[in-house]
Amino acid sequence: MRQLSTVAAAGLLASAAFAIPAFAGQPILSGTYLLHERLVCQASESIQQSNRKFQFTATSPGDVGLAIGTITFTPASDGALDGKVKALTSNVDGSLLVSTVDGVTTGTPMTLTQANKLAGKYTINTNIIEVKFKGQPALDFDSVFGQVDANAVAGTVDGVAVNASPSDCSSILRLDRQ
Repeated sequence: MRQLSTVAAAGLLASAAFAIPAFAGQPILSGTYLLHERLVCQASESIQQSNRKFQFTATSPGDVGLAIGTITFTPASDGALDGKVKALTSNVDGSLLVSTVDGVTTGTPMTLTQANKLAGKYTINTNIIEVKFKGQPALDFDSVFGQVDANAVAGTVDGVAVNASPSDCSSILRLDRQ
């Protein structure tokens, strides 16, 4: 086995450093991304026992929401961690549980809505992306940024909502830059 001299090893490391794009700092979002979001809210029920009989009552049917579409981030300035956001989505929404007890139905079947247009603002703070669409509560996604280019623009984002409202709900998010 042949050993490299210290000078040769240093030269090899220096050339490798130039081959890898320089990146320092916080990844940003810029441009249009494909959007995939899933929302799940827990279903709940109450149970009453009388001797050997149980009575189940759905207290909350839960919620399931699926969204696909595009989302466009426009930074306030070059390299900014905040700016405007627009989205165009198709959504499927319904209850996690649809049940009928004694003729009373709790929950709703899944329904499709198309061409939902949303606009608002976004901010990135470390790994938290806060998205605030007009007329909706803010969502904070604890995120992992991938495929970050030399301009610090993230190519992919995977996130989970850390403040989904109500608190029995959680969202996951996937963004892929186009």
